[in-house]
Amino acid sequence: MSRQTNPEKQINFRHTVEAATSVELSYEMDRDSRLTEGFMHFPPGCNSLVEMRVLIGSGSAKKQVTPINNDFIALDDATYHFVLEQKLARKEKVFVEISNYDEDNDHAVSTIISYTTDEEAVTSEEPGPSQDRRRRV
Repeated sequence: MSRQTNPEKQINFRHTVEAATSVELSYEMDRDSRLTEGFMHFPPGCNSLVEMRVLIGSGSAKKQVTPINNDFIALDDATYHFVLEQKLARKEKVFVEISNYDEDNDHAVSTIISYTTDEEAVTSEEPGPSQDRRRRV
């Protein structure tokens, strides 16, 4: 039996980040997968005060995959597209870290990541991203 890949699936990390707050969202893969591409969307009003980055891994072993050089992306009224081509094993996670440096306003930002999986692994429902809120002092 030949292995085929399913059509791409997406992880939606849309989140409203409260003023002066940081949050880490995560999604655990339920099977071996390959991340293919994604985008980060910053709506009007972010004024480069909201920054995001994407990491992968498990436990404390995380590797940043975008942007490069352990940096963050912070834009206004823009969408940042990126190519990943990263393999993830079952139980590894995708993380999105978001910091809102705007002291007065909440901002709803999105990171969408596309991935494919092997056809032989079957799952029922896919869980949504989990979150860990941290208040900056």
